[in-house]
This record gives sequence, structure tokens and C-alpha cells, in this order.
Amino acid sequence: MIQRGSLKEAAERLLPYHQGRFDNLCGLYSVLNAIQLAQWPMLERNAHRSRLLFQHGIAALEHQGLLHSVIKHGMDDATWAWLTDRLLAEARRLSGITLHRVPILRKTKRSDLDGALVLIDRHTRIGEPVLVELAGSYQHYTTIVGINNNRLLLFDSYGYHWISAASCELGHRYSSARHRINRASVAAICKRQ
Repeated sequence: MIQRGSLKEAAERLLPYHQGRFDNLCGLYSVLNAIQLAQWPMLERNAHRSRLLFQHGIAALEHQGLLHSVIKHGMDDATWAWLTDRLLAEARRLSGITLHRVPILRKTKRSDLDGALVLIDRHTRIGEPVLVELAGSYQHYTTIVGINNNRLLLFDSYGYHWISAASCELGHRYSSARHRINRASVAAICKRQ
């Protein structure tokens, strides 16, 4: 049974914004998707507001001289965190709802995937979408909305619905796991600080 107003209900009722096939803007879209989830049900999906957020993100990347590089090669973690904070501030200006990016795995040991999954599950259960970088097979930024049956449930800009937790590792670029979760990238989008 899904609790009214839960993150899983939001993910069932809303549709993720989808990136273009070749634009490498999954970092931008993951944040847009997390914002719409975090604001629901207080705010229904609004195409105009979302378009303004998208345009703000593009303009911010362009202003920093990063847009060409991001479209060509994708986004690094520092740029993604910076862009997330910029978009959250703009979302607050547009909607009046204050959201924060809160890194949640800083105190987790490098190899403690089980501990990381517990923290991710804890945040999604209280309605906080979790942003994550998945290296390995996907090289992709996405939004986690829950964990169920050993699967990380995604609200994703490329159409991915889930990944198996068994295929994940808290890892670095040299790991052989199919999905390497960059520990530093994992952040909840919270309505509180």
C-alpha cells in the first residue's frame, strides 16, 4: 500500500522529464526530476515553471563557459553539485518552496554498500528523492525514489526504471561493478535542513 503523498506515489503520478538522446544533460534533468518530486503534492507539475528552471540551468552553464563541454562530454561531480544548488535556489524563487541538497553518505565507509542503501532507503521513505551518479555501465546521473525487492527504483531522464542493488558497489572508477555509486555524489533533496 502506498502512503498518500509519498515519494512512490509522486513517482507513479508524475512523469520524469526526458533528456535528448545525445545531449549529455542527464545531470540537469536528474535535478529537474528531483525538484518536481520534492515539491509534489504541494505543487503540481507545471510545464512553464519547469521550462524556466531548465532555461536557468542552461543559462548558468553557459555563463560559466561550461555548456559546450557538458553537451559534448557530460558533467563532472563538482559542476553537478553546483548546478543542483543553483537550480534549487531558482526553484525556491519560482515556487516559494525551500529545498536543500544534503549529502547523505559522507560518514559511510567507502565499501559499506549496505549502510549506504539503508540511508538512501531512509530518505526516500520520508519523501526525499535522492540524487546519485552511476558510473560503470551507464555513466549517468539519476534520481532514486525508493528501494524495493533489492532494486533501486529510479525516476529517470533516460527511461531507466530500476537497477539491481546486487549490481552496485560504492566504488571508484577502477571498480569492476556494473553500477558504481559515487559516494560523494549521493544527496537527498530535503524540504528541511
